[in-house]
Amino acid sequence: LKSIEKIADHKDISLNEEMFRKIELWKDFYSGYHQPFHEVDYKTIDGPKTRTMLTLNMAKTSAAEMASLVYNEKCEISIDDDTVSEFVEEVFKNNKFDKKFQDFIEYSFAHGGMVVKPYIEDDKLMLSFVTADSFIPVSWRNDSIYEAVFPFEFEKRNKKYTHLEWHLWEDGVYVIRNEVYESQNGADLGVKVPLKDHFPNLEEEVSITGLKRSIFSYFKPNTANNVDTKSPL
Repeated sequence: LKSIEKIADHKDISLNEEMFRKIELWKDFYSGYHQPFHEVDYKTIDGPKTRTMLTLNMAKTSAAEMASLVYNEKCEISIDDDTVSEFVEEVFKNNKFDKKFQDFIEYSFAHGGMVVKPYIEDDKLMLSFVTADSFIPVSWRNDSIYEAVFPFEFEKRNKKYTHLEWHLWEDGVYVIRNEVYESQNGADLGVKVPLKDHFPNLEEEVSITGLKRSIFSYFKPNTANNVDTKSPL
């Protein structure tokens, strides 16, 4: 995250690293194991020992319960325009929306948020679901985030790569930029490398005119942020 802030040719990213440390903590509790918490030290007549705490994994249980109340397969979405309604139903069907959306609503309760953004595959509109640790807001008004970057890490031949997908507004035009960075040691973002070497079907930059809103949608639990009160997360 520090490396992303230091990229000179992009606008500054105002983020509180404490938020992302919390997200990592919440991910641990959701998975059912956070080493400092679940490893219990105790004393016996044979000396000090350590055991793994037994757990009901209430983080998972409570997040799943909340998600099932917010959205489930019995939920109906009504749209007045028949043409739009048919189009949306087809998109939902192609993306198995009911199951995926409920899963990611659960991740939203567990990690603090999630994002849905569209892409095209075989001339069909597909939906990409993004967890909180792969979404960094760039700019926002009040609680409405309208610019963001989506980092995606992967490894090849013992090197760490980071794909950055930027969603930005420039003079009323919606711009999506794709970049890949290579790191030798994995400790920093590294240096920029050719995009085509890893994503041959992606364009480095795409401009879209005529939009009034960003194409990604951010979802979060309906509760106030007590970690960073100025953050839209």
